[in-house]
Amino acid sequence: MSPSGRETGVVFLSGVRTGFGGFGGALKDLTATDLGVLAGVEALARSKVAPAEVDHVVFGNVLQTSADAPYLARHVGLRAGLPIETPAVTVNRLCGSGFEAVAQAGQQIMLGESRVVLAGGTESMSQAPHVVRGARWGLRLGTPPPLEDSLWEAVRDAHCGLSMAETAENLAQQYRVAREAVDCYAALSQARARDAWARGDYADEVGIIHDLEARQAHNLYAGMAAETGLPGLIFFMGIFISTLIALARVRRRCAVIAPQHAAMATAFLLAIVAYLTTGVFLHLAYERYLWILLALAASAAYVGQQVPVPERDPARRSVRAAGGLVGGSAG
Repeated sequence: MSPSGRETGVVFLSGVRTGFGGFGGALKDLTATDLGVLAGVEALARSKVAPAEVDHVVFGNVLQTSADAPYLARHVGLRAGLPIETPAVTVNRLCGSGFEAVAQAGQQIMLGESRVVLAGGTESMSQAPHVVRGARWGLRLGTPPPLEDSLWEAVRDAHCGLSMAETAENLAQQYRVAREAVDCYAALSQARARDAWARGDYADEVGIIHDLEARQAHNLYAGMAAETGLPGLIFFMGIFISTLIALARVRRRCAVIAPQHAAMATAFLLAIVAYLTTGVFLHLAYERYLWILLALAASAAYVGQQVPVPERDPARRSVRAAGGLVGGSAG
């Protein structure tokens, strides 16, 4: 019931979204505001509601990654054609920010404060900047400025010192969720999404972005490889582990032949692991890295076979052993 005593219900007149782009993919040059505008304009067009009839704008946004982010909801409304008098508010409830925006829109309607509300959520993780804190007050000469990755800091709770991934690991242990079950469910989810795209199930909810010719025309299927599935994931992980073993073997042989280069070999190995891990688990498209892995595995295996491990001189070993015995008796 509204404050006036009449029964009030909430109706969704339309709903539309952009595609979920890959990290650093086709949508990386669009700000969160840009994406919100695209969805808002299409939602208004489908609802047959004139922009002047919208009473309020509520948009959720977590990580403010663009220069206009403090004005995000306001700019979404203005760029969608709403009158300048239309109020707007940006809300942040972390991963639930979009839902919070819809909930607040429904509350406004049920309380009689608004009749029509444009609500949604928008995010661009690809545009998360690196930050130099303290630069406003000057930096010491010769000291490299410390760069803070705002994206990483956003997914890590400084209060408890845990990232979302670590929290997921803790929950998996607490509720005894096995890794194999999680992998199978993830593969099932990917397969279902692939089949749903193939059937056209998302056609009604996804709005086409018309100005992305330079960004592969954006079929709104970004990051969803047709080959994705449990067999492909198992095959990839096998190649991934084989590559790490081959690279570790090369590192060990380099350490024997040229110990002074062991640290460099170790750093190179860690860099390769970090690059592949980041690419696979942030881009969520392991197929694009498969050929890199195959080439690395083959190269590392070849180098590991070609680089000989020199035999140590038996005489030197005996002298060294004798010296040890003498030193021990003299002590």
